[in-house]
Amino acid sequence: MTFVGLAIRWVHLASGIILTGAFLFAFLVGNRGSVTIQAWDRRVMDWTRWTVGVLLVSGLAVLSYQAVVVTGKPAEGLNRESFLPP
Repeated sequence: MTFVGLAIRWVHLASGIILTGAFLFAFLVGNRGSVTIQAWDRRVMDWTRWTVGVLLVSGLAVLSYQAVVVTGKPAEGLNRESFLPP
């Protein structure tokens, strides 16, 4: 595995773990009556939106990288037929 493949997979894994932790943390907070907790909750949800975007983009990058590894052709990483079954 090359450095690029490892980096893409690491970003994908890290963003998935951060997303899971953010939802779990928000679920466990409980009473949201305090202004501080509401501000914190808004900040966590803003980070969650970014994390979902990173997760989707890195997932597509991992899929593209895997298509290149399997076929052995760098051009197949951008070919739509590599991702979708016939």
